Amino acid sequence: MSFYDSARFLTEHRDFSPISRFGIGILTCFMVSDDIEVVTCRESKGHRLKMTSVHASYALRELGHGDPKLVGLEPHGTRVLLRLRDSVDLSRRSVEDIVRYWIILPECTVEYVEDIKAPTRVGFDSGASALEHFYGTNSPSDSSDWSLEVVVKRLVETSEVAGFSAKASYDLAFVVFRGLHLERVFARVPAKPLPAVCIEGIRVADSLPGFEGEKGYPAALLSVRGSRKFRTTVSRSGLERDDEYERVAKLCIGLLYEHIQDEVSRIVASAGSPLSQAASASRVLRNQIHSGVRKELKKYAWRLFNEIPSIVIERAGDATRTMLRWEEVHVLPEFWTLEARILDLLGTISRDIGRELSLCEFISRLAPQAGAFPLFASFTGRGPVGVQLWGNAPP
Repeated sequence: MSFYDSARFLTEHRDFSPISRFGIGILTCFMVSDDIEVVTCRESKGHRLKMTSVHASYALRELGHGDPKLVGLEPHGTRVLLRLRDSVDLSRRSVEDIVRYWIILPECTVEYVEDIKAPTRVGFDSGASALEHFYGTNSPSDSSDWSLEVVVKRLVETSEVAGFSAKASYDLAFVVFRGLHLERVFARVPAKPLPAVCIEGIRVADSLPGFEGEKGYPAALLSVRGSRKFRTTVSRSGLERDDEYERVAKLCIGLLYEHIQDEVSRIVASAGSPLSQAASASRVLRNQIHSGVRKELKKYAWRLFNEIPSIVIERAGDATRTMLRWEEVHVLPEFWTLEARILDLLGTISRDIGRELSLCEFISRLAPQAGAFPLFASFTGRGPVGVQLWGNAPP
């Protein structure tokens, strides 16, 4: 059992959430060193631990207040000193590269010092600044002419730990860009993997929980702080696939769907209130998310999409138009859909004249003899009229 999980530690440090399960990971140090020194200080009382092998005995010495080895550590802190084996090859990847790979969003100031070089800061202030950096150096070739921006969604949860109230925060930053249409679509992950999940600022995974990283969407970074349930594997080679992993996966999908709702609302509120374009945008963004979601979570993603208005309904006569959710369409007694290639131009015409034309108005001008239909519904495509009735309906 780790001291992190003891009743005393939980009482004294309610806001501390360790990334590890069994301490500071001292065993991994023996992968590159046979000469390890740990100096730690707590309440101005220090200890020095000297180790040369996993199986050898070790020396533990108490250090009094003012001991030279405690300089820079008092009143509390820890220093780990490794003397690397001669066989360790750092020609392909330097110590600085390794440090910068793992430390992404540190809560405290982290500096890298080498010989006589000036100290350089490691990590970023936020997920947004981290993604801006990585996209500045690894931007996808197919988005070089588009303006990229980072959207951040945040969720804070309160739970009880050892009888005390504890808060866990989940910050999801993701890259979007505005292309040929009104919606800000999700950017594709660059060829070089981005850090996708950080726990307490440390990189732990290169794909979001619940997503298949090789699919390319979305380019996002989840920062988790204060959670004692969302953990890495013991070897720290990835995330523990347990109930908490599945819960956080659904949380990520939900935060991404907030962007879809935001985009629908923003487009509807723009000049001309282009409902058809807002409906098309919802489906474009939905398809991007669904392309990367793991199979077992697709039904959950569909349920979230069902809660977003994505179907344009127009009433004949007064030509009023509104957006409905799938469940609201299901209860309509009847409605009509039309298939006509010329109607696909309606969206373009609407953009050119600065307002969205109603379908009834458009048909009455082109074909007055067509008469009136009770209801029109738009389901697919970028025009206001769908090609299929239930071709892409949710399961």
